[in-house]
Amino acid sequence: MRVHVNQQFPDASLPSFTYERLDEFNLKMLYESEPAISDFGMGMIRGSAKHFGVQLELSKRDITPDNSGKLVEIWVKIIYG
Repeated sequence: MRVHVNQQFPDASLPSFTYERLDEFNLKMLYESEPAISDFGMGMIRGSAKHFGVQLELSKRDITPDNSGKLVEIWVKIIYG
């Protein structure tokens, strides 16, 4: 997806993320985006989970010093059962 966006919008500021796998079922992501679009990122995670038939819980916390939403922790919990 990133490649296609870059081709159509070469000046776009795209989100980036890093992640830490906490255990078999939990993941912590650090989502950073100049436009505060973490809800879009969470929607992409939900859509991917739905596509692959995975149930999960998502939560987020804005950790930007000015609460602008440009740097957000996203917690992903995979639910089995």
